Amino acid sequence: MRPVFDGFTFFNELDVLELRLRELAPVVHRFVLVEADRTFTGHPKPLHFSDNKARFAPFLDKIEHVVVRDMPGEGASAWDREAFQRNAILRGLGAARPDDLVLVGDVDEIPKPEALRRAAEDPTSVAAVTTFEPEFFLYFLNLRTDPVYTSLIGPRLIARRRLASPEVLRRFKPVWRKKSSGALGRLVVALRIRAKFGAFLDNRIVRRGAWHFTFLGGAEAIRRKLLSYSHTEVLRDELLDLDYLETMLKQRRFIFEGEMGLAVVEDWSQLPRTLRDDPGPWRAHFVPDAEA
Repeated sequence: MRPVFDGFTFFNELDVLELRLRELAPVVHRFVLVEADRTFTGHPKPLHFSDNKARFAPFLDKIEHVVVRDMPGEGASAWDREAFQRNAILRGLGAARPDDLVLVGDVDEIPKPEALRRAAEDPTSVAAVTTFEPEFFLYFLNLRTDPVYTSLIGPRLIARRRLASPEVLRRFKPVWRKKSSGALGRLVVALRIRAKFGAFLDNRIVRRGAWHFTFLGGAEAIRRKLLSYSHTEVLRDELLDLDYLETMLKQRRFIFEGEMGLAVVEDWSQLPRTLRDDPGPWRAHFVPDAEA
């Protein structure tokens, strides 16, 4: 199996980080955890991983902790800072060889271990860019969008020799979002890959190949996340109101404009093995009236 370096940005998601490490440690050679001393909106923040390293003692020998203390300052946008922090993944790849594989994503976007293992065991993955399409879970680890919503913005895998910018990999669009598809669409994507990564690579999409667990931890945690959010354009006043957020959680409704259904996952085989094998420590992140 080809070595996989798992590079991701980290804010304060300690429980999700533990879930990621437990799920992926058997597949990943090194984790590259990138933590900054400022939020995307430019405010100083604690180094939460540094302050909680003891909790992750079983995994520390596999973690390359990159601390970013040089975030862009005045005049930079939230998107500029997010891109800067993500590109700092490169600082933790000193041990990666040219044909090792690098996974790029956010800490709460967790590839399914079996999908990542298949990619790592496939010798042709070194000549591909692979997107693990995530299913979205909101507020709780067992509350998924209904019908299942997926996105092609998620974790991507590429050979180290082709990774000049993790942010470019993140923003890569693996499909041509035009009415016209087929051969023309494939050609457009192939040329896009050549321009971004310096070679004609196979474009692979692993359908429902990841979990995206977002806005966990209750109303106050959601509010803290929103205050550091890059998506400043969506921050209506009510989104920072704790009563509004509590209502949305109780009613299992999406906090942003537009309707998105949410439903408890009844089939626990669709959740990470860590949750299935030992659900007890994760109860605080389950829908209160749902049983394993």
